[in-house]
Amino acid sequence: MPKVKKVIFSPDRNMGAYLNFQHGYDMPLWSAVCEVHDKFNQAALDEAFAACTTAKYLIAHPESPLPVLQQADYVGSTSGMLNWIKSFDKEPDAVIFVATEDGILYNMRLARPDLNIEQAPIYAGCQCNSCPYMKMNTIEAVKRAQAGQGTEIDYLSASDMAAARLPIERMLEFSQRYYA
Repeated sequence: MPKVKKVIFSPDRNMGAYLNFQHGYDMPLWSAVCEVHDKFNQAALDEAFAACTTAKYLIAHPESPLPVLQQADYVGSTSGMLNWIKSFDKEPDAVIFVATEDGILYNMRLARPDLNIEQAPIYAGCQCNSCPYMKMNTIEAVKRAQAGQGTEIDYLSASDMAAARLPIERMLEFSQRYYA
């Protein structure tokens, strides 16, 4: 994106901060965050790293706070982190901390049972890194939605829905063009 254009990044403040940091952008950031990723913090990581007596690595989703991302050995999507785990060929006794929603840990451990894969620590409160909203998505709910039996959204006008559909279609077209 040319730096002369002003872009407001949404929906995630942390991911926007990472893009600003990585590319020297100065995008104003929408203040919303993912409640799971926003719990990761540098102090908790520093404490876990200090207690670790073997080699340690951190992989993180870009919706984590910038100090966590700056400390990470790899920053990427869920599938990118899974691929990083699958191809890990460094110290076999290392601890790999993962800063993202805990659902992916099962797949990572299944793919590489020989590795010590741990959830990255969060602040001192709740130690749960599970997203309640992601857990609402079930195979049955998807099948109902595909059959037109999902929740009906009746508070948006046809013009609002058409306007909202446009960026989704652009993203799908982009992914078809570049990732198909």
